[in-house]
Amino acid sequence: MEDNPTTAEQQFELGKKYILGGDFNGHYVIPDENKAEYWLTKAAEQGHFDACCSLRSFYLKKNPAKAEYWHERSIQVYTKKYVEEKTFSSGGYDGDGCSSGCSTGSIIGIILGIIMFIICLVDGNGGNGIVAIIFLTIFGAVGGSVIGAIIGFFRKLSGR
Repeated sequence: MEDNPTTAEQQFELGKKYILGGDFNGHYVIPDENKAEYWLTKAAEQGHFDACCSLRSFYLKKNPAKAEYWHERSIQVYTKKYVEEKTFSSGGYDGDGCSSGCSTGSIIGIILGIIMFIICLVDGNGGNGIVAIIFLTIFGAVGGSVIGAIIGFFRKLSGR
């Protein structure tokens, strides 16, 4: 196991190991929340999306304000990576089943999740609203990928 990981991905992986504990390629890791928090934070500060999401979960019951911060940060990271930088192909099937429809589907899922959350807050059931956001965000990402692949495939066929 690397003692001083330098990339965000390495730092994230080390943080996960400190959360889970166990044997990793002959190196036994004792679960340690302080070290997990340290390495996940290092990765998240560099814009590692999964590290931001992990920190949100890490703080959910311990420190709701920090959980909210990392939730907002994960949205910023996701938006920058997949919407602003247009990491997904910009129109047209790219052979991997992804097109610009992928990020559109994810955004639709996030918007629907936020609407569901607001409805649940108005009804006095905010806990179900959080579940709705998570479910619809995941649904939006998967659905957006499938829809994007189909749209991109037909754009490719039509020459657009």
